[in-house]
Amino acid sequence: MTFVLGPHADHDRREGVRFPSDVSDDHTPFEFSVSLAGREQQLRVLMETPGPDATLATTHTACVAMTEQLVRRLNLRAERLRRVEDLFQSTAPSGRFSRWHALEFSPGRPISVKVYFNPQLHGRECAGEVVEAALRRLGRPDAWDEVVRRAARGEADELTYFSLDLDDSPTTRAKVYVRHHHATAEEIEATLAGTREYSPGSASAFCRAMLGSARPFGARPVFTCLSWVEGVPGPKPTIYAPVAGYARDDADVRDRVLSFMRAAGLPSDAYERMLAPP
Repeated sequence: MTFVLGPHADHDRREGVRFPSDVSDDHTPFEFSVSLAGREQQLRVLMETPGPDATLATTHTACVAMTEQLVRRLNLRAERLRRVEDLFQSTAPSGRFSRWHALEFSPGRPISVKVYFNPQLHGRECAGEVVEAALRRLGRPDAWDEVVRRAARGEADELTYFSLDLDDSPTTRAKVYVRHHHATAEEIEATLAGTREYSPGSASAFCRAMLGSARPFGARPVFTCLSWVEGVPGPKPTIYAPVAGYARDDADVRDRVLSFMRAAGLPSDAYERMLAPP
């Protein structure tokens, strides 16, 4: 699947950064992660397709073309994509990125794909209008009210990503991500309180465990995500704690994750196997 990287697939990193991607801290345009939910593990790769001259304008063109290529190659469901795609196209794009693609690999299943759009492609001041329109077109006019209610700190709560699953699953989602600048653990807790399947206190506890305190998180902002499934009332929440901004090193990150998993009664064997030397 290296074709998703376009011309960057053959780039030798020893030559330096040619395309300053926002996907990862070192500007590499791809990032690996593993989902350990339930008994099944998933390998995930988040990727950006750089343009030939590494500008946002040519990258935007390359990313739009890559979406179409993925739809054709993997026979993906594109009906929901067609409803909103014009909202995320521009002849003069702005922001940190255009769009990203996430590929998920599970044993015995076809590759699944998510598209991450930039709500700020037309300027940060237009992000709310873009996200509201996208949710309405997807048949969730109620969803925007939830976003407004849970991102109520003005410019301190930044609409950052809008994503769609491109599949035929009954759990296909639309997701809105918010970056919470200088938020406390209690403010993150208030943001997610009352959402579908949410356990009161879990967000603040997770922030304390991963980030080391409940203070305003200024080194790197915490993200929250609200996801909607067609026909299901209310959003389901996710929290993203940027532990790399608050830990000493990788060993510290590992210890925090293991400590949290054990305290929460979660099995840690898959996580420990993943980190073990080959």
